[in-house]
Amino acid sequence: MLITKLKIYLFLIFFVTYGSALAENEGLSRTVKIEKTRSFSSKELWNSTGTKTVASSDASISYRLMDHELDHESPNSKSGMRLCALVMVGTGDLGITPVSFRIWTKQGCEFEIVARPRIDSEALFFDFLFGMNEVMTMRIDSNFDVSIDDRYLGKIRLPR
Repeated sequence: MLITKLKIYLFLIFFVTYGSALAENEGLSRTVKIEKTRSFSSKELWNSTGTKTVASSDASISYRLMDHELDHESPNSKSGMRLCALVMVGTGDLGITPVSFRIWTKQGCEFEIVARPRIDSEALFFDFLFGMNEVMTMRIDSNFDVSIDDRYLGKIRLPR
């Protein structure tokens, strides 16, 4: 009986852990995937372009595109996808903890972020443009919760 309960607990721990890992890698479409992270490696930062920043009133997005021309012999790939961009979403305040993630694509990395004009006082919107045919929308609400196409990514943590 005790062994059976132990097996069930181990299964539940595995299932919850495995499910959490899956949630960290959101497939937004067949060609784009988001991987949440707390930090980026020095290799990723070294092999990326300079930082681009897009701002809209209370929030800003800083991102770096991966420069595959620098490291074309060993492209950073995962399951047939290439690392396209390193993204951080935050505010202009000092001491915040941004929402950070990697963007993986199956196609080439034609990527740009555009701020939408503010219409709704409850949220900010940014369009993520992938080449000519794919657009995803990021929403940052008044509580600083960040989502892309209705998939929650995290919360911008303000200093205490």
